[in-house]
Amino acid sequence: MLEKLQREPVEDFRIDFEDGYGNRPDAEEDQHAKLAAEEVARGMGEGSLPPFIGIRIKPFSPELRERSIRTLDLFVGALCEASRGPAP
Repeated sequence: MLEKLQREPVEDFRIDFEDGYGNRPDAEEDQHAKLAAEEVARGMGEGSLPPFIGIRIKPFSPELRERSIRTLDLFVGALCEASRGPAP
């Protein structure tokens, strides 16, 4: 794996707010969603994003739907604001 990464950049990157991220207080997840969006916008500006990038949010199950929508909304809103409109 190290040899491949020295030879080629990461091809696909997922920002994980789902199972790998776990359950956190709302304020913490809100802040992380905004910070992640700002970093993606910075990567767009620098031309350093991998060819494929995305975000994983929690499922839209009844108990997690509100949290999922909130994370997605905060991320997309912050990304549009930081990038002044475009999204990768």
